[in-house]
Amino acid sequence: MQAQGHEFPLRDGEHIVGREANAAICLDSPNVSRRHARFVVKGRSATLEDLGSKNGSFVRGVRLSGATALQPGDDARIGLFTLIFRGGRRSW
Repeated sequence: MQAQGHEFPLRDGEHIVGREANAAICLDSPNVSRRHARFVVKGRSATLEDLGSKNGSFVRGVRLSGATALQPGDDARIGLFTLIFRGGRRSW
């Protein structure tokens, strides 16, 4: 995954996105909840799920209501941050 010029490689498993310092992807902004969303990676597939955040999480411009499968090139918006899923490289 890539955000603001930073790349976040994601291995198989769950990865929390939020303001918490120990989050796999820490996004320091008042528009991001402490535990905002969760990426789940299994092999070459990945999903994103909002964790009940106040401002929501979006994929392809649509607010998430459950786990959503990601395709290479998909954009995810969390707070003011836009993350791009790289797919086969399993990174953001």
